[in-house]
Amino acid sequence: MPDKHILMVEDSPFFASVVRRKLEEEGGFRVDCVTSYKEAKAFLDAQGKGLFAALLDLHLPDSPRGEVVDYFVRQGIPSIVFTGEFSEGVRDVVMSKNVVDYVLKEGPDSLNEILAALERLRRNREVKILVVDDSASARTLVSDLLRTHLYQVLEAEDGEQALTMLRQHADIRLMVTDFSMPGLSGVELVREVRSFRPRQRLAIVGLSAENSPLISARFIKSGANDFLRKPFLVEEFHCRIRQNMEILEYLDTIKRMAENDYLTGLPNRYHFIRRARTTHAEAVKRGYPLQAVILDLDHFKRINDQYGHNVGDQVLKNFALRLSDRFGRNGLVCRYGGEEFALLLPGVSTAQVRPGLEAFLQEVAGASVPTEKGEVAYTASAGLADTPGESLEDMLKDADTMLYQAKQSGRNQLACSVCPTPE
Repeated sequence: MPDKHILMVEDSPFFASVVRRKLEEEGGFRVDCVTSYKEAKAFLDAQGKGLFAALLDLHLPDSPRGEVVDYFVRQGIPSIVFTGEFSEGVRDVVMSKNVVDYVLKEGPDSLNEILAALERLRRNREVKILVVDDSASARTLVSDLLRTHLYQVLEAEDGEQALTMLRQHADIRLMVTDFSMPGLSGVELVREVRSFRPRQRLAIVGLSAENSPLISARFIKSGANDFLRKPFLVEEFHCRIRQNMEILEYLDTIKRMAENDYLTGLPNRYHFIRRARTTHAEAVKRGYPLQAVILDLDHFKRINDQYGHNVGDQVLKNFALRLSDRFGRNGLVCRYGGEEFALLLPGVSTAQVRPGLEAFLQEVAGASVPTEKGEVAYTASAGLADTPGESLEDMLKDADTMLYQAKQSGRNQLACSVCPTPE
């Protein structure tokens, strides 16, 4: 894969082997190793296409002044530099070469830093960042720093253009904005952006070359997440960007854990009900049909008792995937609890929904789940309610009553209060 292939240029066999094992076993990377600048150039000529990143020793016998680093940077390959010593002079040399980062050879922590830097790079390829500055040179400087770390970078020359781009690109995750600009200032831009893009969806970093200590407070109080004074250290800039992205990712993870069932990945009951109330209210307001369905796996306890809970989990995941594939595009799907699942299908009548549900139950009954204990077959029952004039809770209660009726009538079937002839 294009984001898996790493070339390491390191003349210490022991250090190279330790790093390689760490990256391959824990990061899933494919690591090729060479020991000299000459071998590295030959490797790039022969196999360098599609290389994701390079790990480079700063001092090699045939590259005493870091020539190997210059070469890889010129090829446009994101590069992380190893060095056995640190001083301001070494730091200045390394950072002047426009590398991703430098790592000291100081033991296990160094290995974790290397792995974290590569995994961050891999995630960065999916991240859009907007840079806002009326100075073309300042905008280019910041954008180039971000592109070195493989972010997707968009640029705006003033606040109005930034607002337009944010509305056009809902997937922008971070904005870097200067303070002093014609029209909207950076602070005014932040305030306007926060009216439609909350903190959990967009991080904002303010920049300013002005000396007033109040500017940082104005940015933060207006809704920015962070602030940097220009000129800044490149390392500090990248650390601030990375930390803000990590906070967004943590928030995404918390949201996903709060809203989705951990086993099946489907929305959980809480998230389903919250979204379903909006869908139900819209159906009542506009007068279009709405169908509520409760489904339950038949004799699921028997599956757990006979095959074990691991197999039971596989059955649940199989059913969830089938249900989502069949109905997820046009309706709301969730794991309602235990072996129960729920659907809310807007804009379709009972006569339209019934054939699809019955066909789905037949499909489930005719299939089996491959497990470590062999093929396991299972069936499901469903109850359907179609009275959107009632409250959502009453609709779901009616569907549950119909599910009970399906169970009492022999399972592996659909029951509904009114089941007309299919259209």
